[in-house]
Amino acid sequence: MTYIDHYSYEATRMMRDSFIKLRDAAEAEKPRLFVEYCHKAITAKEAGKMPLRDAAYSIANVMFMKELDEPLFEDLTSLAGELELPAEFVNGDPETGWQKLVSLVDEYEKMHATQAWLDKVEQEQAEMERHTKEAFQEHGDN
Repeated sequence: MTYIDHYSYEATRMMRDSFIKLRDAAEAEKPRLFVEYCHKAITAKEAGKMPLRDAAYSIANVMFMKELDEPLFEDLTSLAGELELPAEFVNGDPETGWQKLVSLVDEYEKMHATQAWLDKVEQEQAEMERHTKEAFQEHGDN
C-alpha cells in the first residue's frame, strides 16, 4: 500500500462542491464560507464519514487561497497539512493535533464574526452620519 492509498477519495469528494463555492466566492464572503467548509469537514470526521487525514487534507487544500491569507489562517492550514500525513510523520498524537485544529477553526470563526460585526457597526455609523448631514443641509436650506 502506498502513501496515496490511505486516502478515501469518496470522502474527500463530498467536499468538492463546498470547495468550489469557497474558491469562486467574492472575497468578502470567503472567511465565512471557509468556516462553513471547515465545519463540514469536522462534522464528517466526527460522524465517522471521513477519516482524520482526509478531513485534514480537505482543510489544507485551501491553503493557497490568498484572499484568506493571514497568520491564523496560515497556522490552521499548516496544522491541517501536517495532519494529512501518515501518523508517523505527525508531531505528537494526530487526535490531539485534530483537537487543536478544531480549536483554531473556532478561534478563526470568532475573529471573523467579531470583524463582521465591527464592519456592520461602522457601516451603520456612516449611514447615520450621512442622514444627519442630509438633515442639517435640508434644515439649513429652509
